Amino acid sequence: MTRLSLALALTAFLSACTLADTPIPAGPIQTGPIELPMSAPASLPSTTNGQAIYEQNCQSCHGPVGMGLGEVAEELESQGAVLPNLADPEMVYASSPQHWYGIITNGNIEGLMPPWEDALTAQERWDVTFYLYRFSLRDDQLSLGEEVYQDLFVEAFGPDAQRSELADPAVFANLSRQNLANRLSEVAPVDLTDEELQAVATYLQTLLVPDMANIEVAPDDGAGSPESASQGPEQSEAQAPGIVQGQVINRSIGGDLPTDQQIQLIGVELGGGNRVNEFLNRSTTLDDEGRFRFDDVPVDGVETAYIVRLIYEGVEFSTGASFEGEQTTLEIPLTIYDAIFDPFVITVDAMNLVVRRGPEALQVVQVARYSNSSDRVFVTEAPIVGGRRGSVRVNVPSSAFSLSFGDGQIGGRYVVFNDQLYDTRQVLPGADAHSVANSYFLPFDNSHDLLLPIAYQTQQVNLFVEEGLVIRSDQLREAGVEIIDGQAYTTYVGTDFAPGQALTGQIQVQGAGNLTLLLTAGVLLVVVVLVGSSFAGIRRTVQTRQQQPPAIDQLSTPVQAMLRQIAALDDAYTGGKLNRYEYEEKRSALKADLAKRLLNRKASSKD
Repeated sequence: MTRLSLALALTAFLSACTLADTPIPAGPIQTGPIELPMSAPASLPSTTNGQAIYEQNCQSCHGPVGMGLGEVAEELESQGAVLPNLADPEMVYASSPQHWYGIITNGNIEGLMPPWEDALTAQERWDVTFYLYRFSLRDDQLSLGEEVYQDLFVEAFGPDAQRSELADPAVFANLSRQNLANRLSEVAPVDLTDEELQAVATYLQTLLVPDMANIEVAPDDGAGSPESASQGPEQSEAQAPGIVQGQVINRSIGGDLPTDQQIQLIGVELGGGNRVNEFLNRSTTLDDEGRFRFDDVPVDGVETAYIVRLIYEGVEFSTGASFEGEQTTLEIPLTIYDAIFDPFVITVDAMNLVVRRGPEALQVVQVARYSNSSDRVFVTEAPIVGGRRGSVRVNVPSSAFSLSFGDGQIGGRYVVFNDQLYDTRQVLPGADAHSVANSYFLPFDNSHDLLLPIAYQTQQVNLFVEEGLVIRSDQLREAGVEIIDGQAYTTYVGTDFAPGQALTGQIQVQGAGNLTLLLTAGVLLVVVVLVGSSFAGIRRTVQTRQQQPPAIDQLSTPVQAMLRQIAALDDAYTGGKLNRYEYEEKRSALKADLAKRLLNRKASSKD
């Protein structure tokens, strides 16, 4: 394992440790990827049957304990597959059965997973869906959940929860554990902690699907089992145990120094497929000077890293580092800030929108860069989810659909509260301190009336509109044309937008204008984030060429899976299950990735 790979993994872990990663339902905003219409199992799911289906069809990729360490996982990951950790409690907590059922039915592009709609019956897909939840069950959490349920809910819901509307499969099949926790918090006679709500929601799910908690999951023989993942690196007899210590520093002028407060130490290591596994979790109390110290910490200068985490004024702060060489004492200072709730400290330095024309819709990529003029961290004054705060509001046109984000998702980093979309990653002090990138579609029939609400003081709005389209707006001025790989983009610029104002205008067809194929949202988001407010230097990252395809039985398993996915998409579109723009977007992404893999295969065969 290289220092670079560990650093990247640590960065990814810290980026996930935001002040409000606890997800809530997505609300009224339509999001991608595409899911099936709300559905339910015809009869109560059987996780016993689901286990048999999983072991026969899924275990070779996802592994015996769902951590993505199956016998062919390494081959899949070498070809770009992203296999989820189905034993990760946080990820599972946010995932509804309906969502997982949709993935099993339609397949998963990122994981090179084929659709199972034809291979498994609907009931079999529901059975294996609920079996997946078994991987994240913990005995201590179930014990706490049972205790809370018996104290507060058994009289109303019954010992097996059958007196509740939640017992209807049409209801609970569409509810994540987070959804269940939200409903329980509404009817609980007393306030419950987040830990208690998560525990009782998990226990309630096992009551609704009775055989879930009784299924035994055989531990993996390797590093993939939950037991081994929690043990951490082996300590050499020659190595002394390490010390992790540090000082908490408040950078806000006049800010208090927290004392007699809990601070957390988390040890992580890089596992198979570059997944970050947690092996250590301890807490201690800050002393009178805001210092902390953890003794007897495993030392491994290559394979492990340590994160310290503190919640101060309802805001989570974290940072991390690794032991170097023969070092046995690791100093990790942690910078914190007081909170500020005044939205006038937030300025949008630039709001960049890229507008492209598809077969029946406009695709818009929107990137906003924020500055925080104060010396405090900006968050919402009131909690928006799970007792935690949000940060900046994210506005998109009300007509937008298939909204997705370049870093996070709705229900994860981004949450809906009172019909408003919020980021939950705090905005630290400084210029260009924060960014949000998203992509969405707008209905288009030769024209579209644009109305984009402005939430914060916005210095400049830049629109890049592809050839064949024109924007008419009193708030924008045309600023020339840029040619990128032979494609012309007209630039429009507006300045000094006030909070509460809206960017308005009409997007129209200009002349004949050739239809162009939409770039996938993910590729385009990466492009825009890299270039900021300018398109100079953009180059296409995916190119296809005509070639004679090899026989399908000569192709790798992931490539065959992608071909099946394309065929399944075609069937779904012709069967009326997908609208045209969603179909075109997904099919284009699959075809581009497939072409790249075939070209790589051809190049490898010549070596």
